Amino acid sequence: MSEQRRRDIRHAGLVVFASHVLSAFTGLAFTLMVTRSLSEADFGVWQNTADLMFYFTVLDNVMPFWAKRFVARGFEGSGKTGIFCNLALGSFMAILYGLLVPTMMALMGVGGTYMLPYLLISIQVFEIYVIQGIRAILHPMRPEAVGYGIMIKEGTKLISAFFLILQLNLGLIGAICSTILAQVAQTTFIAIVASRFIKGPLKPSYVREWLKGSFLPIYNFMGRRVPPFSLIILFSLAGEVARGYYGAAQAIGMVILYTSSLAYALYPRLLAEGSSPGSEGASSDVEKSLRLVLTFAIPMTVGAMLLSDLLTAILKVSYRAAWLVLIALAPYYALRALSTVFEAVVSGSERVDARARIPVRELVKTRLFKLYTLPYIYGAAMVGLAFFLIPSAQDPLDASLRLAFLFTGSSIASTLATYALAKRSLAFRFPLDALAKCLLASAIMAIPLIALPHTPFRLYWTGVLVVVGALTYIAILITIDHETRALLKALLKALSSGARS
Repeated sequence: MSEQRRRDIRHAGLVVFASHVLSAFTGLAFTLMVTRSLSEADFGVWQNTADLMFYFTVLDNVMPFWAKRFVARGFEGSGKTGIFCNLALGSFMAILYGLLVPTMMALMGVGGTYMLPYLLISIQVFEIYVIQGIRAILHPMRPEAVGYGIMIKEGTKLISAFFLILQLNLGLIGAICSTILAQVAQTTFIAIVASRFIKGPLKPSYVREWLKGSFLPIYNFMGRRVPPFSLIILFSLAGEVARGYYGAAQAIGMVILYTSSLAYALYPRLLAEGSSPGSEGASSDVEKSLRLVLTFAIPMTVGAMLLSDLLTAILKVSYRAAWLVLIALAPYYALRALSTVFEAVVSGSERVDARARIPVRELVKTRLFKLYTLPYIYGAAMVGLAFFLIPSAQDPLDASLRLAFLFTGSSIASTLATYALAKRSLAFRFPLDALAKCLLASAIMAIPLIALPHTPFRLYWTGVLVVVGALTYIAILITIDHETRALLKALLKALSSGARS
């Protein structure tokens, strides 16, 4: 905890946030390399390998979920035990995948010429389990290292893709190997950073406790898959065009959700502090995280709504028609980012495992279990309403717009419910002053974004408007908010000290 306490909680959040924003741009560049180099058939196979990999990595966070909590609480040997468990589980899942590849290819009608690409995915399956195991140590101890690892991965992926796909013309094999090499680079970096924290013996007693409590992360994982089922309803009842409109707005809106990573260090910090309703340090950390998320999420949401016609056209000019969908959906991602902070408060304040024991019967009585039950409740309501609203839509755009409003409406209810659970878990103050200042600065930022022309569409002009909006917002906020000025100074200091360490 002393190691962690010397570091500003906001520094780690900013690093992880920057890494996710970077990955959005590098991901787009990588996708363009792949799509322009592969045939439609090869691209379809590439997408299918990702679909299959999802089913073999659903257990990647079951053991790290508890290992992370034990590491944050300082239980000796928990980090090493967690990594060992995920190495073993990852090896099993990778071998299982490899053995099932011929059967899966036969069931899907995929030709034997694609055997090697499908087999290579087993390496990625193993890597994902390893990365999750190491992150269980870094998240509590050096959370900013997770962000630096993502940056290294994205840079390596682009460089590898340039040589393997564009220079050597390896096509699908090159695309898969680029990702494998990128994850090797990421794993190597985070393993080196985490090695100093891997102490103590392996503890079989921890494994027994984690296995007893494994139903909780699985319960959480399954619950979070209920609301997105409404997207399948959209595709099934309104067609692929409607899903495409929603997907275009979703691709832009996801960048707003990245602001949730600004609170990345809060969860392990609360665990390490042994937070309680009267903990002043914990309350201060929560308020700092809320201020940071609001500072970025509000202007990004306002900007996405005001520039929705230009931002959706970046993906494809025909997707400009989805600008209304983005306007309706942008607040959803801002509320989800804010809700992430409240979720961290509930999760980090839970003491049921504080003695390295996981009493299963008590788990279902905790606020943590209530938190993980919320998606089942509002998700079921969303699915029911989707069946009712989408079939009566006038056209695909109307269908996707209705679903966007449904997501945003549900997020209001879920965020309020999560906030109520957080307030019962820990005493903290919601920074209404920061909210007011961010709204004021965003309102002033809106003036040039509305006044300047949006037509005709030019990619560079979209970039200019984004920069103008960002500079206007930053200038106003620095002028009216002394904490923003202090944050900039703290960030510069943290970055310089981080570079030296």
